[in-house]
Parts: sequence; C-alpha cells; structure tokens
Amino acid sequence: MSVTGASVRDAALPLVRRVGPVWGEHWDLANADDDAVVWREPDDLRHRHARGLEAWTAAVSQRLDGPATPVEPGGVLHLAPGVRMWPVPTPTLPPATHTNVFLVGHARAFLVEPAAMGDDVQGIVAWVDGLRAGGLRLEGLLLTHHHADHIGGAAQLREILGAPLCAHPATAERLAPGLRVDVMVHDDDVLPLDHEGRLRLRAVHTPGHAPGHLCFLEESSGVLLAGDMVAGTGTILVEPIDGDMAAYLHSLRRLALLDVTAIAPAHGGVLRPARETFERYVAHRMAREARVVAALCGMAGDASVSDLVPVAYADSPSSVWPLAALSVEAHLVKLRSDGRVHHDRGRWRVAST
Repeated sequence: MSVTGASVRDAALPLVRRVGPVWGEHWDLANADDDAVVWREPDDLRHRHARGLEAWTAAVSQRLDGPATPVEPGGVLHLAPGVRMWPVPTPTLPPATHTNVFLVGHARAFLVEPAAMGDDVQGIVAWVDGLRAGGLRLEGLLLTHHHADHIGGAAQLREILGAPLCAHPATAERLAPGLRVDVMVHDDDVLPLDHEGRLRLRAVHTPGHAPGHLCFLEESSGVLLAGDMVAGTGTILVEPIDGDMAAYLHSLRRLALLDVTAIAPAHGGVLRPARETFERYVAHRMAREARVVAALCGMAGDASVSDLVPVAYADSPSSVWPLAALSVEAHLVKLRSDGRVHHDRGRWRVAST
C-alpha cells in the first residue's frame, strides 16, 4: 500500500481523527538517587519485585513472578498486554548503545521505531512474520522522529514487510530523499489496534528534541512510547539545529499532564513514575539554564558559548564540553526569545533592564 504524502485522515488505514543523535548527559544524572534513570536487567527487576517494589505494569509483574524474561526470541520484553519491546544495537552516542523497537497491537499492530540495522532487520522480520502467522496484521511503521539511530531499518522493513511508513510532516521533510513517508501522522491522531477498539495508540506531537517528534500513548495500559523525550540511559540532547529548548520544555510539561502509567523511551529501560520523571527533566533543564545565566552574569554579561561552557558545565568532564556547547547555545536561544539576552556576532549579552 502506498499513500504518498497523504493525511492520516485520508489513508485507508484504521486511523481516526480525534475531535476537539541522542546524547545522554549522564554526568548530571549518574549519581541521582532514583531507580528510574538506570536500566534494570531482568534478574535485577525480579529481585526488586520480590522486595515489594511496584513493577512496571501488571503484565510485567506476572512475567517477573513466572518465566524469566525475555519471553520471546530476540530479547523481546512484554511491557503490557499488546505492547512488546525489543532493544536492538544502534550507532547512538554514549551512554546509550541500543534503540528500543516496539510492536503494539493484537489483531492489528504498528511497529514503532524501525531502528534495526544489519542482521537485526531480518530478526525483526522473522519476529513479525511469526506473529502474522498467528493472525496479526501489520498496519504500518511509525517514526518518532528523523534521527539516524531511529530509522536505520525503515527502508528495508517497509520493503520487506510491505507496510507503509508513517510520520509527522516535519519528520517527512527531514528524511533523505530516498526514504518516503507514505502516511502523515498529526497530533492527537488515534490508531485503533484491534476490532473491539480495546487498544488505542494516540499520537502526541512533542517538538523540542526534533521538530516532528511524536510520542505514542497506548491508552488502555497508559504506556507511553516516548522516543527521545526522556531516556532510561542518560538524558536527552536539545541542540540549536534540530532542537528548540522552549518547545522541549513545553512538550515535557504537556506529557506530565497525560494519564501515563509507564514511560518506554527509545533508549534504556522503562521509567516510572511518569509525572515525576517529566517534572524532573524540566527541573534539570531549568537548573542548567540558571547555571548558564549565572555564568553569563559572572562574565560581565558578555561572553561566547565557548566562554560559558566551562563554567555552566563545571560539574562535567571536559570531554563532554563540545556537546555541552550545543545545549548551552539552545538555552541561550531560548533566553533570547524570553528577552533576557541578546546575540551579536558570536557574543551573548545580558539584556538591559
């Protein structure tokens, strides 16, 4: 099926319109006293569950009390009824080494994050074909955004599986010419995943890390496929080319208001509790912005990005400063929009009051 450039509302897919390079700043979160920021292996999760810690979801709780995970070939984890996750190796930046591929649905299903590369593409194909033999119908491949570690297998999987590629228009604009989006997905589009409508995957447009970034909320379980809004390993780079710090903060605050029970990010393990996770990310960004402002004020209100990084990121090793410079510039762009700083010929100045 091919619906080149079509709106999701016009495509012959079961979608309805509802009315109405990842970089982990792990040096900021590595010492946090918070289980949510650490990948938990199955044995560790089982041990923690035995101690009475609330598990990710009821489905995962049952798995931890029963057979060892992973529960299917290829390292597949069941996060909730109809929500499966398979981490695959991808060329992302440390500390992340994998991107999570998701298959959501029973009778009808969507593959989210077609990131597999090399031999893992055939592994994903064999996995999906095995489920198809049991009656599953693959409706499409969903992109969260256009970055390379999220789309590595998109072209091959579309060709081999014969499923349309679905993404936000802003993502479609940023893909290489040879990778065509078949179906456009917009904010608040809903994808029914079985004939009874028990599973519903809702698209949530969350720009900031990337202009066309989408999260996908499975509404019956409350599991949010969060892409690169948050990370189970490290945290997220927001830089001034693809990124927008103000939009990113707005998107985090929007997600905090949704009925999310567990966050399944693209990198690392499942995060809970959801609202507190999003709020922590906002607090972290605002604290970093305060460091940038303090550094600028300490330099008589006139400095370059390279001047500011060693001060604003004094808590981080110098090896990360080149990437930290992108984050500092993104904060400065936001501060300029807020009317708090000016920019002229590579220099940033505190706005006069």
